[in-house]
Amino acid sequence: MKKKIVSCFLLCVFSFSIIFLFVKADSGWDFDYDSGSSWDSGSSWDSGSSWSSGSSWGSDSSWGSGSSWDYESSGTYSGLTPVVYSFIDFVSVFAVVIIFLIFIFTLSRKGKSSISSSTIKELSQDEIHVVDPDMDIEAFKKSVYEDYKSLQIAWMNFDYPAIRDLTTDEVYNMYISQLDILKMKNQKNIMKDFHLEDIKISQISKTNDVITVTTMLEVTCYDYVIDKETEKVVRGQNLNKVRVRYLLTHVRDVQSTETVKCPNCGAEVSITSGGVCPYCRTELIHVSDHYVLSKKTVIFQRKE
Repeated sequence: MKKKIVSCFLLCVFSFSIIFLFVKADSGWDFDYDSGSSWDSGSSWDSGSSWSSGSSWGSDSSWGSGSSWDYESSGTYSGLTPVVYSFIDFVSVFAVVIIFLIFIFTLSRKGKSSISSSTIKELSQDEIHVVDPDMDIEAFKKSVYEDYKSLQIAWMNFDYPAIRDLTTDEVYNMYISQLDILKMKNQKNIMKDFHLEDIKISQISKTNDVITVTTMLEVTCYDYVIDKETEKVVRGQNLNKVRVRYLLTHVRDVQSTETVKCPNCGAEVSITSGGVCPYCRTELIHVSDHYVLSKKTVIFQRKE
């Protein structure tokens, strides 16, 4: 019985160790650091629940059943020498691990695709101005790229106020939870030498006084993770840039109010990005009157 428990335990440890290696980088863990030569990610997240794991790690009744796992009263497998049943244990566990890893790898790749920049249609000025007549299109594109760089740098430097100013509250909270993991592991995600390759406004809509804009952004940059103490690269590599193509969704409230009621004490207070109630110090949730990031989807990535 002890041998079965040890085998199960080693399987779990090994499996979780392998999965732990498939970590993502980029702000919010968007890049896949694979050992292969290509970077093909369809991973995405939004301000809903994309960072909560959907997969379950349950167990079934197959462990502990079947004649090859049963003990006789003498404490050995039926009719087998210790060497033979040890070999059977090893082969069985190894086979289960391989099957399990193939299953996980298949799931991780399921539904991922690379979307070409040329297949994404850019909206015309008239189409954009029907929804947001005040938008300076070129200025908006420039701000999307500059905000993207600022957000990546804020992520790299654990600059929480800067992250909050550039994202919705939900995205901000998800970023912070991911940064807490980096802190716990004493690691830092290095991102630098950004270069804009392409940018297009692909969608725009207005619902309940909130304008939503989706932009295709393609950049190249260095992106890797280091151990803060040793400065050794632990994920990715620092010799080549990566090319990544995003769909970025930004939102803004066209009817933003200057004052709100504090949800804790009920006082009417002026709200600013990153504000707190001056009476009870409760953090104020807000919808920004300028465009902030509400969703980011990686649709293509590769090493240069």
